[in-house]
Amino acid sequence: MGSYLITLRAPGFAEALYPVCIARGAHWAAQGPVPLLSPGEQPPGSCYVPAGPFVCGGDPQAGFAEPRSEVELPGFLIARFPATVRDYVGFLQSLPEHEAAARAPRLMGEQGSEKHLLLRRDAEGRWALPQQDQQGDRWDPDWPIFAVSHDDASAFAASRGARLPLEHEWEKAARGVDGRLHPWGDDFDAALCWMQGSVAGRSRPSPVGARAADCSPYGVRDLAGGVRGWCGDPSFRGDPAARPVRGGAWSGAARLCRAANRFHLPANQARTWLGFRLAWDLPVRPPRGSGI
Repeated sequence: MGSYLITLRAPGFAEALYPVCIARGAHWAAQGPVPLLSPGEQPPGSCYVPAGPFVCGGDPQAGFAEPRSEVELPGFLIARFPATVRDYVGFLQSLPEHEAAARAPRLMGEQGSEKHLLLRRDAEGRWALPQQDQQGDRWDPDWPIFAVSHDDASAFAASRGARLPLEHEWEKAARGVDGRLHPWGDDFDAALCWMQGSVAGRSRPSPVGARAADCSPYGVRDLAGGVRGWCGDPSFRGDPAARPVRGGAWSGAARLCRAANRFHLPANQARTWLGFRLAWDLPVRPPRGSGI
């Protein structure tokens, strides 16, 4: 019995991480071939989550957590890190002026609230990072982007040929298959992720990858801390006006770092602790015997 992490390798293919959990007295066998991806089939900066079941929910200390169950998911790809300020500024530069102004990061407002914009154009008309924001911080281009709505995040994803991860995809990417409470395991320590209390003094954003321990069995980073993330589901608990939010944040408490924790907001809202990461469907292939 125990929890194991298998690395699958074959010439000409990218490595795949494949977690396995064997319960006491149980027998485990692969349910079928695990297709490996060629390097050209995997977007740069993405992690592969192979198909199969995982333990979902079941954490009474996590807000809105689902009941414990085993959920079967097809394989997918998910970004190792959240989208960054650098990524998002490049996106704004590519948009028509009126659309860029509507999608710029903003304080606690709805889409189009220009007076609350956190980024503005410089004298040459290019979007620029603030030398000093209202908290006295100079923005780092490697911070995760935040203060954007679900609509903004979806538009960015579409511009990259991607989408937002679904809730169950996000949770499997964070927990692996053994039902662990955090990406690294069950025990919590504020030093393992970037959240409120990780360092002395005022909480503030940090460049992505600030805590190496905040890493899931699939190699996905910054799921317990850093910035919370929009998910791509069209509703939350049956409410079509709400969109799900997952993960912990630089300003969040320990409860939010639990992988089963869930939250929600209207799709047009933006918050300074809320960003997103990308996900992709697996490439469609003709049937062939190339799996392992």
